[in-house]
Amino acid sequence: MLISVEILPAPIVTATSHNQIYVEANTVDGDANCYWESANNAFPQRLTVDLCATAVGKIVLKLPPATAWSSRMQTLSVLGSPDGGTFGTKGGSKA
Repeated sequence: MLISVEILPAPIVTATSHNQIYVEANTVDGDANCYWESANNAFPQRLTVDLCATAVGKIVLKLPPATAWSSRMQTLSVLGSPDGGTFGTKGGSKA
């Protein structure tokens, strides 16, 4: 999974894994060329962004330029939690 979002100040970001230099912190720097990539073929994967009670009205997924990637299909879900322990779906899975 690859994702990049910009949130200031930078929140705490954790993930189930990362691949090479594509670490979790890359997801909140605003640069779509710098992203998080999970370990290959290790599913399911999870990226958690702790917004510290910041209200979110919109989430934008920025992908690297088409010249950097081949065509692909990925399914994403957005979950939210008021306490970091109990999560509920905020955005349904979409391919």
